[in-house]
Amino acid sequence: MVLMNLALAAESYDEKYAQTDTSDPDSLHALVLWCRENGHHSRANQHIRQIYALDPNHAPTRALQGFVWHEERWVHESRLPPSMRPSQQQDKGIPQPLPPRRSVSGPGPQAQDIDWNLAIPSYPEAEARFRPFVESVIERMKTQDIFTMEGSWTSLIRPQHRNLTVSILAQKLVEGDYTDLWGPSKIIETLYKEGGQDAKAQARRLFPFVLTASAQSRNPDATLAFTYVCGLLQKRDSIPRLIEILDGPDSVVASGARQALSSFMLWPEREIEVQQARDWWARYHDRDQETLISEQLRDPNPWVRLHTVQYVSSDDRWDPRAIPTLIRLMYESDRRVLAETARRLRAIAATDWGLANSANAEARQRIAREVEEWWQEHRRDFVPVHLRGRERSPQQQHDRQLREWIHALGSIDSGEVSAALANLRRRGDDAIPALIDGLGHGDGVVRNRVRDLLREMTGQQFAFEGIRGDNHSRNAAIERWREWAQEAGHVQ
Repeated sequence: MVLMNLALAAESYDEKYAQTDTSDPDSLHALVLWCRENGHHSRANQHIRQIYALDPNHAPTRALQGFVWHEERWVHESRLPPSMRPSQQQDKGIPQPLPPRRSVSGPGPQAQDIDWNLAIPSYPEAEARFRPFVESVIERMKTQDIFTMEGSWTSLIRPQHRNLTVSILAQKLVEGDYTDLWGPSKIIETLYKEGGQDAKAQARRLFPFVLTASAQSRNPDATLAFTYVCGLLQKRDSIPRLIEILDGPDSVVASGARQALSSFMLWPEREIEVQQARDWWARYHDRDQETLISEQLRDPNPWVRLHTVQYVSSDDRWDPRAIPTLIRLMYESDRRVLAETARRLRAIAATDWGLANSANAEARQRIAREVEEWWQEHRRDFVPVHLRGRERSPQQQHDRQLREWIHALGSIDSGEVSAALANLRRRGDDAIPALIDGLGHGDGVVRNRVRDLLREMTGQQFAFEGIRGDNHSRNAAIERWREWAQEAGHVQ
């Protein structure tokens, strides 16, 4: 029996290791935790050495081994005087120092390194009869100013014209025959804001062609319009081009790039300069959104933490880590930071516990302890102000259940995974849109299991590497799945 259990454990380790991206410290850290929980201590130590070879400052692994960030270096807690150890400091209400930002080995991909796969979109044969009209409007749009152009792009995005419009514009942009970006950018903006799946899909199809042509644009107003749609569509691969624009000579256009970058980086605009944007891109170009949020909620820059808190506590989003982050910010001495911390507390909890930016250190510690005690009592049933009173529709409840089952695909409990797979299979075609969204999940294991389930349910075999692949190739595959789902009638 013991030998059988050991054999099963070895098989489980091999399976877990096969699902691990050994070039990713976070993925290796998850494997270390699994090894420790399952008695593979020597293997855990081996993988810890791998993590430090990739990122000597990997904070979760350092913390796992008992290290703390003290006076600009990692020190084991046992080496500190008792009064300075985190456990003692927490009893006194003093937060542990924040670790440094993630180490990077080199710059992120440049704009010219991104392969957008510029295949000209097709259009239905029924739209071919409109080609002379669409081409004439597109040509006329090149010579119009921004005040008289609206009638042109409004005509071009009518449902009976839009497929043909996107195809012709894409062809002209890729051939270099159409260098003005204002009209195409406004077409993307209008289609995307229309809200329908078809309109958004057309906007996404046209976007790479406009981005590629933006390198030749000499019209500041048109380039500014392009930066806006970058922020609107949230295509991460547009970040290198935005950094180039930020580094350009026109301050107004650069401000547009800075605004778009802020929506990707979750940084306040005033903190973003060219070098900061390059460093951020090098650090996070191959990381998912969950990793970004997790690390920026403990970033050394308090303004980055505040801006990330604002992101995770707005619209339909809510991350409970926002409250501990705000508690920690109460120990900052910058009055502007304290004022913004109080404002965020009011926005989330409808009270700031009397936190004033003029409060002395003792008063701030007292308030921090009060909020901490309140949070420990209410964290499980707390609903932030912006979500209170919202009743979930049957569709929202349905979507939420699907997301929970998809998330469960990453569980180390095989029974939980099997149950989630069975539930998703029972939902059939209704689950397909959520599964396609699940291809972008932060866990590579989930991404692979979603891919396998989609292939099983649809018969489509699009290439997709959930663990080994890079973000750009994964995003391209997700777009192919979405286009297929739209054509097959799974999304409206």
